[in-house]
Amino acid sequence: MLHKALELLPELWTRAGSLDEAIVAYRRALTKPWNLDPEKLASIQKKLGSNLLYGGGGIEMSHKAAGLRTTENNTEEAILLFLILMRK
Repeated sequence: MLHKALELLPELWTRAGSLDEAIVAYRRALTKPWNLDPEKLASIQKKLGSNLLYGGGGIEMSHKAAGLRTTENNTEEAILLFLILMRK
């Protein structure tokens, strides 16, 4: 039930027209250890990448890890997500 909610919340934000909130919801779903099966995880990554490319103009990450390389913008993050998906 919880796994379905992880997929539906970003969809609801997208349909409501709030792409910023949808992207944040997708990121939350991907950063927590929910034990999603690989197909659902790939689906969430694909939808996040699509929203980042086509909808999210300048939404920044909420936190930056010290010493780790993070993406500079949404386009870079989307491309990295799609490259990860292609390797799976």
